[in-house]
Amino acid sequence: MSKKVKFIFPVTLFLFSAIQLFLIKSGLFQIGVFFYLIYAQVLFSIDKKYIIALFVFHLPLLPYIPSDFKLFSVLGPHEIIYGYSFFYLNNLSKTTKVKLNEFQKLSIKFVYLFFFIKVYIIVKDNILGLDASNAGNVLNIVKKFFRYFLYFSSLVLLIKFIYLKDIYKYVFDGMKYSVVVLVLSMVFTVPLILMGANIKDKEMYFIAVALRERYMGFYGSGGDQNSAGIFLTSFFGFLLALYEKTGKIKNYIIFMGFAVLGILLTGSRTSFMALAIIILLFLITNKSGKDKFLILIACVIFYFLFAKQLDLVIQRFLDPSAANAIDPNDTGRVGKWILYTNWIIEHPETLLIGNLTNIPFRLAPHNYFIYIIYHIGIIPFLIFIKLFIKLLKKIKFKMGHNSIKSVYYILPFILAMMTVNSHGSSIYLWLYLPIGAYFLSDKMLKY
Repeated sequence: MSKKVKFIFPVTLFLFSAIQLFLIKSGLFQIGVFFYLIYAQVLFSIDKKYIIALFVFHLPLLPYIPSDFKLFSVLGPHEIIYGYSFFYLNNLSKTTKVKLNEFQKLSIKFVYLFFFIKVYIIVKDNILGLDASNAGNVLNIVKKFFRYFLYFSSLVLLIKFIYLKDIYKYVFDGMKYSVVVLVLSMVFTVPLILMGANIKDKEMYFIAVALRERYMGFYGSGGDQNSAGIFLTSFFGFLLALYEKTGKIKNYIIFMGFAVLGILLTGSRTSFMALAIIILLFLITNKSGKDKFLILIACVIFYFLFAKQLDLVIQRFLDPSAANAIDPNDTGRVGKWILYTNWIIEHPETLLIGNLTNIPFRLAPHNYFIYIIYHIGIIPFLIFIKLFIKLLKKIKFKMGHNSIKSVYYILPFILAMMTVNSHGSSIYLWLYLPIGAYFLSDKMLKY
């Protein structure tokens, strides 16, 4: 990828984003959806691989346009982007044969399991009438299945072809600018809501901003501020591992800064602890005094730049809610775990196919292991545990000849599974794994 070509995606993305915000502010949402189609086609015409960058960029984000607006009542931004990526990658699969390594196979198994979980819950809750918004709405179920099929199938195909020449570079571009847009959308949350942009749970944001100043922006991969924070922490860990391997701090420092700012803006205690552990592991396991000095200097600079956000996160550790989170008699996380566990024990049929009725408790369990058992039952849970154990075995505290230190980006996922209800914060992890396993190998450079 030449230097001129390297700037095509960020420049066109900036122009696309500016036009979209203008259309949103003008109330021209339907035209905005159509412009997604135009932009995807323009990238596809310039270089089909730019569709990969756009797909990866969009994986953790909500589209700028609210999902209520679609072309022909079917094609929204999701369907357009995932459709283009599936078309390109599926055609690639017809002409290219690849041999998968253990990291690719593990990532693909996780992705297939998450696809099954998504579809199973939607169908089961629809049949049993547990989801009032979808009860009896078969067409809506079909639309969601179609979108998830394109989403997860494209991700599986991308994992398969991650080692093809230059693919990694397009993937990395998508990741970097996705984080930039996500964090900027956190910073400008209120103006974006006022102009009508697709900020998640916007009706609750003014309360959150007024009371806690916690943001999610365009994050739309599932979960809450904790999920968004863990997603950004894992991205920071991935960049830290790349920097440790290459020594080229200038290639990563700006995007690491965006990630840190985003973590602080989420106000997530879990994410902040994960970030602190990652930096501590880097300082302990890295022998280079120069690298340690640079990271420490960066931490000092980040402190002065983001002092207000950092103080807000620290205050959350001192808040009574921090103690409540581990109080088994309260409605904090541990209390929710106990409540859900007791309910499942009282309704043993849940272990077979998931909940047949809704638990009389409006809050989610804040634990993905319990979430799976509650919604799907024990068999998918055991499959997940088996894959989870395999993932734990992939944690490396030392760099290999061709690999990077995986603990930095796997650790946040482990913490997330204990504290959130969604796998969404791991959406890039399934790309990190194969990339990190053979980062400097010849396969990454040419196929």
